[in-house]
Amino acid sequence: VGEIELFFNPQIKEYSPGEWLAPEGCLSIPLFREEVQRPQSIEITYQSLDGKTHQKRFKGWTARVIQHEYDHIEGILYPDRLPNERLKQLQPHLDALQERLS
Repeated sequence: VGEIELFFNPQIKEYSPGEWLAPEGCLSIPLFREEVQRPQSIEITYQSLDGKTHQKRFKGWTARVIQHEYDHIEGILYPDRLPNERLKQLQPHLDALQERLS
């Protein structure tokens, strides 16, 4: 297991122009996985546990995970990042899941 990093008050400052499509899932939406387009790398600023401000670049899967979790802070779930056509196809299934979980 890798080192744990905590990001307090994170802000994504820069997104790379290059993007990649990869499958994502989420505990907020169990049983679903979809291909999501995201930038390959990001640069963020954040505070560490000791209150110091840091700026760091992340790439690959680490950048993807940070973007996914940052979306949660912004009230965004990965289906919000899907093309409209795909979201329309999934919507009845997502509605049924929400009803089951309510």
